[in-house]
Amino acid sequence: MSLPKAKRIAVKQTLSRYQLFVGRVDENWSPGTERALRRGAEEVAKRSQLMYRPRLVSQREAQVYIAKLESGEFGDYFQKESDAQLWSFLNVFKGG
Repeated sequence: MSLPKAKRIAVKQTLSRYQLFVGRVDENWSPGTERALRRGAEEVAKRSQLMYRPRLVSQREAQVYIAKLESGEFGDYFQKESDAQLWSFLNVFKGG
C-alpha cells in the first residue's frame, strides 16, 4: 500500500480502536494490517446485512474503504451495544 507514513499509522490506530488489529501500531504495512482491513470489510458487509460491501480488490477501492473507515463512517458497525457476544468473525480469527 503506497500511503504516507502518517496515514499508515492512522489506519492502524483506527483498526486497533475497533479491535481489528492487535499488533504494534507503527508505519509498517504488514500482512497483519491487510488481514485486519479484510476482517473489517467482512464485518461491515455482515453487520450491514450486505447493504455495504467494501471491496479491497483494487488500490482505489482500498483507499475509499480506508477513508470511510478513518472518517468513522463504519463505526456503528463495529460498536454495537446490543451485541451480547463478541463478533463471531473475530472469535474465530482473533490474533491475526
